[in-house]
Amino acid sequence: MLEKRLAADGSGWFVGDSVTIADLRAHQLVAWLVSGLLDGIPANCMEAYPLLLAVHDKVEALPAIAAYRAQYGTKYGNFDYQP
Repeated sequence: MLEKRLAADGSGWFVGDSVTIADLRAHQLVAWLVSGLLDGIPANCMEAYPLLLAVHDKVEALPAIAAYRAQYGTKYGNFDYQP
């Protein structure tokens, strides 16, 4: 459904011609799904959804997001418990 919505509009964003909260939420969802942290969900699970991946990449390229990533990193930890 989300892929179809992006295809119908053609702007590359969910609403209008610039980033909105909808794009940020989609970015977070895609990042979580491709993180490799979810049991049974492969990191390449979004390959069939190139427009959603493009939104993720566009959000990552925003100056504020890029600055945050430069300071704090880009990957989730592995959450392995080590006493």
